[in-house]
Amino acid sequence: ACLCCKASCIKWCQCCGMCAVGQEDREIQRLMPKSALLIDYVTFQPFADYYSKILAVRKAQDGSALSHLRSMSALSTIMLKAL
Repeated sequence: ACLCCKASCIKWCQCCGMCAVGQEDREIQRLMPKSALLIDYVTFQPFADYYSKILAVRKAQDGSALSHLRSMSALSTIMLKAL
């Protein structure tokens, strides 16, 4: 955002790193395919790694707990094991 004198001096005042982070995000979204951006931000596991398994369980209408456990993300598995 322009905080002071962009109109007169053509300068931008950057008081925090959010502007740069936003620009980096826009560049990454422009350069990378959307499928590469869908990740778990805790484990950085790509969504594509486990979505096909989840979809197969949904389509099969499989109600077994074991099928659901096998199709979960790494983070979900770790969290359930911690219980």
